Amino acid sequence: MRHRPVIEFRTEDGQVVRARGPGESTEPFVVGSSVPILYDPVAPTVVKITNGQGSESEGGLMLVTGILGLAFVWFISWNLISHRL
Repeated sequence: MRHRPVIEFRTEDGQVVRARGPGESTEPFVVGSSVPILYDPVAPTVVKITNGQGSESEGGLMLVTGILGLAFVWFISWNLISHRL
């Protein structure tokens, strides 16, 4: 199951905004936790979580970890096969 955060914040001019975050996570978000965001002052419901759970960097980390895991398995397999020959 994928979870998307609902973010509530106050803009610089005092407007309270509630927006759905762009990121997703397999883990539920903690209600009341603070996350760093960037928002568009012209359209404040357009937000970006800049760090942590729900940020776009989370998916990139998973991709890098997967690629490194595949490279490790390939390396081990190649060594096992080449030593048998």
